[in-house]
Amino acid sequence: TLFPKENRPAAQGYAAAYMRCQNDQAEVLFTYIVQSFSERIEPRQRLLFFQALENMFCAVSELGGICVPRGFYQKFALLSFECLPQSVFLQYVERGVIRITVEVVCELQERKLQETNPSFFFHLLCKLPSQSIIAVLLNQQRPP
Repeated sequence: TLFPKENRPAAQGYAAAYMRCQNDQAEVLFTYIVQSFSERIEPRQRLLFFQALENMFCAVSELGGICVPRGFYQKFALLSFECLPQSVFLQYVERGVIRITVEVVCELQERKLQETNPSFFFHLLCKLPSQSIIAVLLNQQRPP
């Protein structure tokens, strides 16, 4: 053989180091993508930003075991909301591609989605655990 046999603990150590490296690189890539696009960009650039995050999501999902960088799901969900038709957005939510979190719902609440499209807002709200729904609704009733 070309390679000497490694014992199991050594191989596990290499595998763990490799996974840490992949996680670190996913974090670096996400940071680079986010820094490349500011919040005040035109719709065409927003679509490119969405496509970059969607491609990153596909790559991370296919590789398995890699942790998605902190803040990824929130940024991806909000950008998806802006770029996708509602029907496609809901399909992504149902399939678990987009994760609805309290932060996402609160951001959509700040954008007055509950006033412009209440049924859509409450559909997304129902994706949260019951305690989170109560917290969001209590937050909604507070005066500005």
